[in-house]
Amino acid sequence: MRDAVRGSRSDQAHVVLTMSGAQVLPAVADTCDELRVPCPSTTFPRQAHVHSRGADPGHSFRWTYHFAWGLDDIVTIYAGMRKQRDGPHIAGCLWNDDLQGSLLRHHEYGFAPVASARGRSLADLGPYREPADDCGP
Repeated sequence: MRDAVRGSRSDQAHVVLTMSGAQVLPAVADTCDELRVPCPSTTFPRQAHVHSRGADPGHSFRWTYHFAWGLDDIVTIYAGMRKQRDGPHIAGCLWNDDLQGSLLRHHEYGFAPVASARGRSLADLGPYREPADDCGP
C-alpha cells in the first residue's frame, strides 16, 4: 500500500480518497498519515473510524479527514421513527463478526449505549459469521 501511495515522482498520489470498509479505511488512513498524504474518507460512522484506528473520540489526525454520520445521528433518526409507532420499542440487531460489527456492539462507543440513552432497547442476537456459509435453501 505504501508503494501505491508513495509511487514514483511522476505518479505519486497527492491525495487519497477512501470510503467505508472496516479493514480498508483504517489501513489506508494510517498509511496516508504516516506518509503525510492528505486522505479524506467517508461512509463509515465517525466513532468507528476513530476507534478502529486506536484513538479516542475527539482525536484529530494530522493528514486524514473523515466526514460521515455518527452512531448518535443514526440512533436519533431511528428513535424519531420509533416514536411514530405504538407498542414495544425493542429492535433486533444483526451485526457481523468483523471489526465493524464489533465496533457497533462496543459497550461504550457502539449503537446500544447511544440507543439506551434515548430510551430505546436493542436485542443483540450475537455476531454472525461473514460470509455466511449456512444460508442455503
